[in-house]
Amino acid sequence: MARSFGLEFLPTGGPKWFTYAELQAAANNFSNPIRKGGFGDVYKGELGDHRVVAVKCLKNVTGGDAEFWAEVTIIARMHHLNLVRLWGFCAEKGQRILVYEHVPNGSLDKYLFPASQILSLDKQEVINPRSTDSLKPILDWNIRYRIALDVARVIVYLHEECLEWVLHCDIKPENILLGDDFCLKISDFG
Repeated sequence: MARSFGLEFLPTGGPKWFTYAELQAAANNFSNPIRKGGFGDVYKGELGDHRVVAVKCLKNVTGGDAEFWAEVTIIARMHHLNLVRLWGFCAEKGQRILVYEHVPNGSLDKYLFPASQILSLDKQEVINPRSTDSLKPILDWNIRYRIALDVARVIVYLHEECLEWVLHCDIKPENILLGDDFCLKISDFG
């Protein structure tokens, strides 16, 4: 089966093939959600070697197994400082799960649009921008500039430098993750 889907072309030391039971245990029975998305929900987990991971349970996988395996092999071959690293996957019992490195500071949208500064749809309130609690940027301009440059570098890599050209069609603050030192990692680029 691996040969039929091109898995023999995965790089040495590439992503690990996990069992569903391994990932269920690592993600504590999928009880710690990080993010809910259109293509799947992401849970925080810890592997047996104590690496903290993001476990993405794909839903409604269209295109079948061929598309899933093509995505796994392409993502496994991409290496860039600013791309989230794929550490493994699961393809059993009808489950399609991707295991990525965990990026601790979450997504950029939390820093650009903090909850206290967003229109509350439940209460239909708008914060008065002239009040003393006026909208304040959370990230200083040096960090914002560095983030913009890093996004540009990733786009150049995906479009021109990567062996497998990839068009990211969904670059948005929710898919830009921030590491400990605000080094960004682009996700959902398959």
